[in-house]
Amino acid sequence: MLSRPGVVAVLVVLTFVTTPVALVGTWTRSTLLDTDDWVRLVAPLAADPRLQGAVADRVAGGVVAALPLDDVVGLLPGTLGDDAAADVERRIGDVVHERSVEVVDSDGFGAVWVAVNRTFHRQLVGTLRDDPDAAARVDDQGRTTLDLTRVADVVRGGVVAAGVPDAVVPHVTVVVPVLDGGTTERLQRTVGRAEGAAAWAPWAAGAAAAGAVALARRRARATAWVAGAAVLGASAVLVGVRVVRAAVLAGPAAAVLGDPVVALVVDHVSAGLVAATVWTGGVALVVLLASATADARASRAAQHRVDDHDEQGPRGGEEGPQGPDQRP
Repeated sequence: MLSRPGVVAVLVVLTFVTTPVALVGTWTRSTLLDTDDWVRLVAPLAADPRLQGAVADRVAGGVVAALPLDDVVGLLPGTLGDDAAADVERRIGDVVHERSVEVVDSDGFGAVWVAVNRTFHRQLVGTLRDDPDAAARVDDQGRTTLDLTRVADVVRGGVVAAGVPDAVVPHVTVVVPVLDGGTTERLQRTVGRAEGAAAWAPWAAGAAAAGAVALARRRARATAWVAGAAVLGASAVLVGVRVVRAAVLAGPAAAVLGDPVVALVVDHVSAGLVAATVWTGGVALVVLLASATADARASRAAQHRVDDHDEQGPRGGEEGPQGPDQRP
């Protein structure tokens, strides 16, 4: 059976373990699996030039790649002759890119971006919860994708307006791969646990911390240990965020949109978790320093009392319990 100090030590360890679980679980339930909060976080990105440029390039590339350039030769003024095909590709490429830039720079792009992300997130949550009726769209490589076809449709209209017959311009599906199949499977296994942890982990962390302090004989010292455990737990979350961020930047989305854009999205989505973790760790650090200082003062005061007692014991001719002749 554990002694009282042993129980306190176990509770301190539980505080360390449950602190990151509570932080990540709460964020998972409130942000990662909440479509409204997700949309709230990513909506402002529609006005960021880095995202706009990446989306415009992706859509323009998809539209140009799908156009039957051989069929377009001669349909645009000045596209006849030996260099017709090259001229068509250049002119159509210019039209498509200009139109893509206009779309992402317009006031309406914000609404399109929100709608695209709302659909994507609902499907992503359905996939992570293994709901076949709300599964995310995947490409031929099994990757979860963000569908930009609505943007491509507007760009297609610009190509038609430039003089290419509507019948010649195909409807283009443009997607951005976000998660590969292996990452999606790992998330499916962990997200459910994290979501469930949001219900009990905060209470468990609080109970472990309170129990350790209540059972300890030196409560200031126990408070310092508990606070230190919380600081370590919060630090573990911050390290985990960096590891996940690096993994996402090594994934398919960064290969298509570029590291700066994907890092921008990841940082926006994880900002709430980082802020909560920093706040928790900061408060715990303050408590740690205050409790350690209080414990050190209490230790010094106790030592002073012992020293004073030792010094005052033989004074004034007072005899000890064994008499003056038996003192060493």
